[in-house]
Amino acid sequence: MKGGASLKKIIVDGKAITSMDELHNTLHLQFGFPDYYGRNLDALWDMLTGGIELPVTIEWQSYATSSERLGEEGQRLLELLREAEQELEGGLTVIVHE
Repeated sequence: MKGGASLKKIIVDGKAITSMDELHNTLHLQFGFPDYYGRNLDALWDMLTGGIELPVTIEWQSYATSSERLGEEGQRLLELLREAEQELEGGLTVIVHE
């Protein structure tokens, strides 16, 4: 981010997430992704690593609740977020609250 722009914070309320579609819709809306966002993990990776302004923090509240509902897909999404966090070296911060 240029100049004195402030840090953007994205909140994911795990209690409100009941499906991967809902989770992708939440991220789409909060990040302001373009309409062509594919709502899948590959598309999310592309957006996080090249389609958003940095720095940004993603705070996933009540992860355990959403993880129960999302199963393996939710775990894969969290892994993708952690990988993007490493790739972007301080540009993306992921905070998970159980």
